[in-house]
Amino acid sequence: MQNSFTELPALHKSIKYCDHLVSEYLLFRGFKNAIQCLENDKNNTKTHEFKVKKLVDEMFCLISDYEAKALSRLWDYFDKIFFKHLDNKISVMTIKIINSLKKYYIVNCISHQKFDKVKEFFEIFADTMTKTPEMLPWFSILYIENPEKDPRFSAYFSLKWVETLKESTSNFFNSLFENIPRPRLLNFYSEYMEKQALENLIMTFEQKNEATRNQISFLEQEIHNLKEKAESLRISNQPIKTTENIIEKKSQEIKIIEQTKEIEISQEKEIPKSNDTFDIIERIEYIHSGSILSCRISENTQHFASGSSDGTVKIWKNKSKTRKFKVDSPVRSLEWSQNGNFLFCGTSNHKIQVWNREKNSILFSFDKLPFPKVSAMRIHPSQQIVFASTLSNTNKSGSLDSIILKDGTKKNFVIQAENTGINSFDLNHNGSLIVTGGYDGVIRVFDMNQKEIMEWKAHQKEITSVKITLDETGVLSVGVDGKMFLWSLINQKQYLQEFQLPNLDFDQLSKKPSIEIATENNFFLNLESEEIQIYNINKSQPTQILTYPYTISCMDLSLVNRFAIFGTDKGKTILNNFSINSKEK
Repeated sequence: MQNSFTELPALHKSIKYCDHLVSEYLLFRGFKNAIQCLENDKNNTKTHEFKVKKLVDEMFCLISDYEAKALSRLWDYFDKIFFKHLDNKISVMTIKIINSLKKYYIVNCISHQKFDKVKEFFEIFADTMTKTPEMLPWFSILYIENPEKDPRFSAYFSLKWVETLKESTSNFFNSLFENIPRPRLLNFYSEYMEKQALENLIMTFEQKNEATRNQISFLEQEIHNLKEKAESLRISNQPIKTTENIIEKKSQEIKIIEQTKEIEISQEKEIPKSNDTFDIIERIEYIHSGSILSCRISENTQHFASGSSDGTVKIWKNKSKTRKFKVDSPVRSLEWSQNGNFLFCGTSNHKIQVWNREKNSILFSFDKLPFPKVSAMRIHPSQQIVFASTLSNTNKSGSLDSIILKDGTKKNFVIQAENTGINSFDLNHNGSLIVTGGYDGVIRVFDMNQKEIMEWKAHQKEITSVKITLDETGVLSVGVDGKMFLWSLINQKQYLQEFQLPNLDFDQLSKKPSIEIATENNFFLNLESEEIQIYNINKSQPTQILTYPYTISCMDLSLVNRFAIFGTDKGKTILNNFSINSKEK
């Protein structure tokens, strides 16, 4: 039953689940007539299971078919069930939407010379229209020879106005369904999913604990063997300094593992809000081939991947098992599906190739993307959509596209003109907002309907990385002008903090600076050097610096289990497990 819900939004999942529970209960009680009535009502429901697209399509279909009475009945139903219980702000929007739909009905009839339908419409809605000053001029439209040229009505005959009306109606019902009070029965599904998540979390911790115990047992046995060897060396008067050092080293390893175990078990799920320091508990290096261009940790942190300039992609699991495959050009970006079964590989030749982890093979490929270099990808949190930013070879032009995974349909989300290629973008927690940083130094914010909500000039030169803060009130940005800011999403032309960066020639960096969010108050900055700068959003200077023996070319962080993966220019992938120590303010 659960699998059938995976492609539905959260509310639809809850409704489907509750319908199943109610049917199951009625069947248990032997209420067969009630089951039949439930099925009939489900098939004839006016809410279409709260699927906004179907509902809006039905409304516009009724207008196209001149069904004024049916449209009136449908709106009266929503008025009785939902609208009467709304606050004043949404009630005002309700009146605006219904008035606009009435105007579109009249315009549609006039455009197709259905004048009798206009008269019928006036008879049905006369009472409400005469009480609305905004609608009074529309009674005269039948007596105007060319109403599409009349300045009072001309705007309503344009296709753009109709498209805007449809989009506004969809946004209105989306907002309505998100905010209406819901019956307590719908909580069953969310509670069920929380229970499943907790059970999976417990299973993960049990597996980690078992692996830790096995590793401790192995190291203890090694120490025992080394002590026996040391004893035999003493008897034979051989130097034992080296052996004692090895024993000491192994003892330290056990202490570190035990500390790690305690940290993982006691680790709270909430993100720290104090001044934090990041301590590397464990650092493991993996050998790749070619310079690492991209790296990514799966959401469940069971797998991590890195892609290189020679087209090789390597995947590790449990710090040991390795899989490798190759694509036909340098791997610019990587993204895991939410369940960790598929890895999306953005190439340098207009392609996204999708690797199936279970079958260990390339499953399919999205070809003919607008520009050659797939610079960044993100999976939508609740919909089966992948967003991909593609760039020209000069990075000056680019495009942001959404690809529906079910059928591979590509939708040009927004294409940028010359000198506005998108280097970086980020989604908020539910995928309703998309923030982009471009070659022109401008930050742009879009919604899921491809509508640009806001933009502002953030940098004098190219923006290389943007990230939405965890509280979703701000945006971090860094550019080749050597500047890094925290911007307010509320007052977008004002920055809340400017951060001090090292004095480098940013234009000469090959892959440019990048940001990854670590906690609510902290983020990592990669400047393609041997150091990772760690900043607190409330302080202009770095609070900590991590050093490595290689130049870091890319990075990714997991907030869940506190992993950081760094790719290097020497073909090495470095996995770090870190703890966060909070200092009281």
